[in-house]
Amino acid sequence: MKCQNSEFLKLSKDILEKGFSLRFQVRGASMYPFIKSGDTVEIEPKSISKINYADIILYYNCDGKIVIHRVVKKIKKNNETILTTEGDFLPPSLREFVPSEKVLGKVV
Repeated sequence: MKCQNSEFLKLSKDILEKGFSLRFQVRGASMYPFIKSGDTVEIEPKSISKINYADIILYYNCDGKIVIHRVVKKIKKNNETILTTEGDFLPPSLREFVPSEKVLGKVV
């Protein structure tokens, strides 16, 4: 099944919030060579407390784009957890800051 990013975001949220895992084929090269375009990944719902340094997570950014990147830092600030993520194949200058409410799950 192919769908638009906004449809996939809604579908992913619904599935993961109900406690089910999600499998789908990825596009893009930002996580190369660990995850290649065309690979199938499985996402499990995870609370932010169970996500750690070096985990690979599924989240949506401020533009509503769904992203799979590696956690390179986890900090607590004002009772909120914020993750810093980076694609394995991307320069550190493209890191993103991800608030906990935008995290959908963890790649397993």
